[in-house]
Amino acid sequence: MAIPNYRDILLLHFNKMNGKKIAQTLKCSRNTVTITIRRAEEQKLPLPVADSISDEALRGMLFPGRVYKTKFNISCDNISSSLAADKNLTLKILWEEDCEAKRASKHSVLTYSQFCRHYQSFTKSHPAVSGAVIRKPGESCEVDWAGTVMYWQDEWTGGKHKAYLFVSCLSFSIFIYVEAFSSMNMASWLAAHIRMFKAFGGVTQFIICDNLKTGVVSHSHGETKFTQGYLDLARYYGTVLSAAGVRKLKMKPDVEDTVGIISNNIIARCRNIQFFSLEEINRKIFELTAQLNEAAFEKRTGSRKELLEKAEAAVLLSLPVRPYEIAEWFDNHTVAYNYHVKIGEYQYSVPFRYTGMKVNIKQTLTAVEIYCGSERIASHPRNYSKYMRYSTLPEHMPKEQQDAAQKWNEKRFIAWASVADPCTSRAIRYILTSKPVIQQTYSSCMAVLNLEKKYGRNNLETACEKLFENSLNASYTNIKGILEAAAEKSKKQYSQSDKNKTAENTDDGFISRYSELSGKEMF
Repeated sequence: MAIPNYRDILLLHFNKMNGKKIAQTLKCSRNTVTITIRRAEEQKLPLPVADSISDEALRGMLFPGRVYKTKFNISCDNISSSLAADKNLTLKILWEEDCEAKRASKHSVLTYSQFCRHYQSFTKSHPAVSGAVIRKPGESCEVDWAGTVMYWQDEWTGGKHKAYLFVSCLSFSIFIYVEAFSSMNMASWLAAHIRMFKAFGGVTQFIICDNLKTGVVSHSHGETKFTQGYLDLARYYGTVLSAAGVRKLKMKPDVEDTVGIISNNIIARCRNIQFFSLEEINRKIFELTAQLNEAAFEKRTGSRKELLEKAEAAVLLSLPVRPYEIAEWFDNHTVAYNYHVKIGEYQYSVPFRYTGMKVNIKQTLTAVEIYCGSERIASHPRNYSKYMRYSTLPEHMPKEQQDAAQKWNEKRFIAWASVADPCTSRAIRYILTSKPVIQQTYSSCMAVLNLEKKYGRNNLETACEKLFENSLNASYTNIKGILEAAAEKSKKQYSQSDKNKTAENTDDGFISRYSELSGKEMF
């Protein structure tokens, strides 16, 4: 039987209701009513009982020294606080512990269903208090990936591909932006934000995101660590990142509602449409999203678009002149002993004193920046050359290497060419002008210089002469090919007959043989 409500018994008695009627009204026994009234008279309690006296205190005043036992003698407050403190704890574990404690104190044990039923009654009578979150215009936007995917089919291969939906909304006007991507990687996440800000016409003061891997590295003890690319984007647009708590959907309620809205109004409406590209999906998504933004609210005046234009657009932060350039980060790269770091096929120099240290590399479409901690220690234009794999800045070299590098420069090669024979000099000058950046030709010039050491000055001059006579490009490869063909011809002269020697002594035979060896066509 439940604990009697002594306060109500005494109140009805004070209002001149008889004991039988009180028992019927409060659904308790007449004996309980009689005892309660008698004890109140014995204790000379003033009626009606003051509101300042709690039910527990009143029971103690009526029955001092009595331990009131109930069938459900459990502390629901302790259960609630224990569950809140440890996410791995369950009601069943607490019930088992309660059973052990009651057996030890020789009290009756509750069944698991009784335990749960009593705790459920407690939670219904003590609902969690929640308040409305007031969003200001231009203050925040919420972003997330939709849980449901769409599909498109490659009309050439017949393959079926997933389309992942990025969903975002402004927290004040609930203006929606949705876009489909082929994956949920970092590049897609950042690109979605760039186009989202463009669709909003401005930037909010902060972005509320979920704890997804492309945005958040870790979220513990009230401290959130975001991915470097996501932080860079936020800083570029002058906004602040804020991650919702783990499994705390109420911290980003608008985008959660928006996910449900687009599931019903976009994904469901497209269920019978066959798409053949991601672009087709996005065209349909943009069309349906525009309809949602222009549709009138059910419980508010106006529409999302109208609310954005009239109340929110003016207070959004301005967009930068150029959109953010997406960067790819490479973390914890070790600087090699040649003071270069490698990204794919290319290597970029850093100051030689950082040799052996760990650095982070930021690569965009146009530049490569290298950081040691938070300090940028080197910056290079991004290298796309098929031939030059190293990007080296002279100031990054040790002093002795800088001195050695200065010995081989344009003036040195031109000076060498000026004292060389005429055709060799012409070939060197041509090579020096064959690249958009003259430093790119130094290795070819040095290679030609080494050919003189190997084959002799006269043979090099003869090869260059043959090069220009037959309108071949002046390059190290062509010059070397002619020299090798000539060396092979000289070797065969000792073993072939006089007839074959005569046939091969003609210039046509010489150039023809070179063409076969080099695989080059003559101009």
